Amino acid sequence: LHRVDVPVYVSDEAGEPGRPTSVLTRRIKQAVGEWYVLELVEESRRGMEENTRQGFNTGGIAPYGYRKRHVPHPSKTMAERGARKAFLEPDQEQAPVVERIFREFVHGGLGVRGVAGMLNEEDVPSPRGGPWTGSAISGIFDNPKYTGYQVWNRRRRKTAGNRPNEEADWIWSDRPSHELIVSLDLWRAAQALRRRPDTDWRRRPHPGRAARPLRSLVHCGPCGRRMGAVHRKRSSVPVRWYWECPACKQRMRDDRLQAEVVVALERELLRPERLTALERHQEASQRKTRKE
Repeated sequence: LHRVDVPVYVSDEAGEPGRPTSVLTRRIKQAVGEWYVLELVEESRRGMEENTRQGFNTGGIAPYGYRKRHVPHPSKTMAERGARKAFLEPDQEQAPVVERIFREFVHGGLGVRGVAGMLNEEDVPSPRGGPWTGSAISGIFDNPKYTGYQVWNRRRRKTAGNRPNEEADWIWSDRPSHELIVSLDLWRAAQALRRRPDTDWRRRPHPGRAARPLRSLVHCGPCGRRMGAVHRKRSSVPVRWYWECPACKQRMRDDRLQAEVVVALERELLRPERLTALERHQEASQRKTRKE
């Protein structure tokens, strides 16, 4: 609004917008508002950590294999308001399935998909009622609550797109808070098996990925679709990568495309006047960094 010269009047600010008193009042309120938000975030996090250390379930629904058992809030005032806390207790039908999943994976020699296939063959219902999938089995392996401890802060749900945190950042309860389904040693053994390079897809080497810097940047000229990288394996020559359109099947060799890109960059970006401008920009950036 300020950029298009629209004045903003606020009921609890004295004077015209932009006057010294009005600006001072607004800045003070903005600072107080920011302090309140940060203080609320810290208080909420401390509450979550203390709730977990005391052994109460922190989060949404109970994990597969458990169910919630509600108790009155420890605080008398909160209990009088109807607030409750939740512990976990094993589900008589689902808990043996969880124990079997860990046992077959660690001692039975079955992989994640093998365990899912075994449960589907026996018509064991999954957490969502449908067939078991590898992701559902992996979610059970990743959950340390089956060891009897309450654990929180395993993922950055609001700040990093639900990405997992390091195990050192997890918050564990001070002591086991509910009946365990698998021992802590068995759970760690399953983690060790899943995190090996030959079993964890996140650690497997991806041939050719480092050699394809144009990944997700190549589009088909005729139809405009993003082209995907494919390779042709030959026994007598090295692997050769191509970019292929999923619609019209147009193909282009990756090595030739990279050579064309290098020529274009040299022609467009490395001209003398461009290099001079780049040097000035870097010098200005360094001066700004030193000043800050």
